[in-house]
Amino acid sequence: MEAKRLIADYQFPEASALLNSLTEQPLVPPLLRWTALGRSQFAESKFEAAKLAYTQAIAMVPESSSLHLMRASCHIVLNRFIAAERDIAIARELTPQNPLVWSKLAEVQMRTKKCDKAITSLNQLLELAPENVWALVKRSQCYRTLEQCEQAEADWEAACAIECDAVTGLIARAAARVETDPQAALEDYENAYRLNPDRPYLLANRAYVLAVHLQRYQVAIEIYDELLRLQSKYDHYRIDRALCLVRSGLTEKALDETKKAMKDQNSGRTIYQAACVHALIGAPGNKRRAVTLLARASQRGYAIEFDD
Repeated sequence: MEAKRLIADYQFPEASALLNSLTEQPLVPPLLRWTALGRSQFAESKFEAAKLAYTQAIAMVPESSSLHLMRASCHIVLNRFIAAERDIAIARELTPQNPLVWSKLAEVQMRTKKCDKAITSLNQLLELAPENVWALVKRSQCYRTLEQCEQAEADWEAACAIECDAVTGLIARAAARVETDPQAALEDYENAYRLNPDRPYLLANRAYVLAVHLQRYQVAIEIYDELLRLQSKYDHYRIDRALCLVRSGLTEKALDETKKAMKDQNSGRTIYQAACVHALIGAPGNKRRAVTLLARASQRGYAIEFDD
């Protein structure tokens, strides 16, 4: 199926367009189409559309635990936590021994600052999967929030001691220690990429650590080149590459890349990063441009923190 190939090649807009065009095609099973469309739209960060696609699929197979969990993921990203809990509750009733049920429930509880309840869910997850690094990292963070430092440290040490072979665990551990031990975080991200080399976002994580925390800009630029080869329409990769270029002293190349990245429908994050490029150049005209872009980023809902 062409749509499946497009998704595998990370051409999500093209996959979504094709799947939408197949609405009236009797040869394409509706359940397959709606599920694939939901996956593609979720990958495009079109979470509302993905939620609607999964809703169509659930109407056909209401007893599918996985579909309810997929829709719950959409609700979580959209900050609709009550709706997410409803889907998770259905999934839990259908497949109570599924670790993903408990991880999604814990995620909602952490996002809503119910750390005590999240610990209960993570305990259940760890009963099903005792060496789940993701669960240990998250439980450690919950304990730390509750100022139960001894338990937090015990979980963190356990998480670091495990030779993790799960991408989610490696990512969680890397994110938790990127500020204090960026080299170890980079190793986790590299191991995650080795486990799943066809996931561009894992390359992006590596580039982020190299650029932001280790100042190894040239290596990061090479990774962004590869990311743009895979996903040429992703403006956030291009603007991050521009930041690496300007920090390497390659001003003209950075401005050219920034120009390519800027579109009418840029996200607030991309606009903010473009402002950073101009601010780092520091010429009077660039400073004025940076201020204008900061205002646009704020209008797009991007949270900007200013130093006192």
